[in-house]
Amino acid sequence: MKKAKKVSRIAYSDDLNQAKYEALNEIAKRCGSIRTEVWHNYGSIGGLGAKFRPVRDGWIADKHVLILPQRIWRATLSDTLDDVKAYREAAKEKVVRHIFRNIDDKDKRKDLFKKLKNDSVWVNDSYLRRLMRKYWKHGKNHTFNQIVLESGSYKCFSHNGKNYIEVISLKRGKRIAIPIGSNYPITGQIRLILR
Repeated sequence: MKKAKKVSRIAYSDDLNQAKYEALNEIAKRCGSIRTEVWHNYGSIGGLGAKFRPVRDGWIADKHVLILPQRIWRATLSDTLDDVKAYREAAKEKVVRHIFRNIDDKDKRKDLFKKLKNDSVWVNDSYLRRLMRKYWKHGKNHTFNQIVLESGSYKCFSHNGKNYIEVISLKRGKRIAIPIGSNYPITGQIRLILR
């Protein structure tokens, strides 16, 4: 079975008023604080085993996040853990290059590459752990202008010939209607970037 390919399309908002922009900006800033916390707790070797579901379930159980609707912080948590993983995988690429440059023994190299693929294995190998510490510095969040929304957190509609995307807000039961200047269908996970 083939995996569905991700498609990125960009839709610009069309004439968004100041009050709506400020409401979205407040949500984005709060998402940024969630991102900062995730990077702080899971952005290094100490947070290696972090998986979305156990972290999410723990946060729900102890009512950890009260500053955002659950649908928004869950999407932010998932997105940030994906970023952390991508950052870790990029560090592994650097470790692979380091090993190629410094180890001539092909069998030793092959063994190290095999261990590096499994996070629960390389972390117990002192040489690989040292290299990962060198190339996988603790990441930091620099994103305070984005809101990630799952498909249930927004809906699209048209009114008087204009297209809108309506997103959940900080006020329960209230949504923010954003006018957009495109007419292709918007589906799946979306990312609002405020500029």
